[in-house]
Amino acid sequence: LYGVTTFMVDYAKTQLGIPIEKASLLATIHGSSQVIGVLTLLPLSDYLGRKKTMIFMNSLIAASLFGIVLAGHSWGMLCFLVGLFAVFYGPTFPIYGACAGDYFPKSVIGTVIGAWTPFWGIGAILSHWVTGLIRDSTGLYNLAFLTNGVMALAGMVLILFVRKKPS
Repeated sequence: LYGVTTFMVDYAKTQLGIPIEKASLLATIHGSSQVIGVLTLLPLSDYLGRKKTMIFMNSLIAASLFGIVLAGHSWGMLCFLVGLFAVFYGPTFPIYGACAGDYFPKSVIGTVIGAWTPFWGIGAILSHWVTGLIRDSTGLYNLAFLTNGVMALAGMVLILFVRKKPS
């Protein structure tokens, strides 16, 4: 997830040729759209279920990441897809915290969240590094952003294997 958020403004500026004043608007769109996602998807996950919500979120995250690359030089489509991505990106970490209570006994929720956090951090670190490395080696962001999309799909597939704790 972090690969696109870190490099989206540079992508718009250097690869698409959008002036920096306009390209930086993507960060504002992204931040504002995250608020929408947190305020709607987290409460919605109480009704739909965490697993279904996470599958839905990761599916649309992946689709929007692929779409960002496929949008080409369409400024309107780029803004829409960055916003769509952010709506589902914003609640990602909080929904994992909520899942701890759904899938693990209450007595170990803190331990579970504490154990997940370093893995989240490692993924965040590697995402920046891998995205930048791919961009530097190819000269374009396309393959790097597509890789980010593939990783979002991989996350969605892994969620399919999660089982509810026995009652």
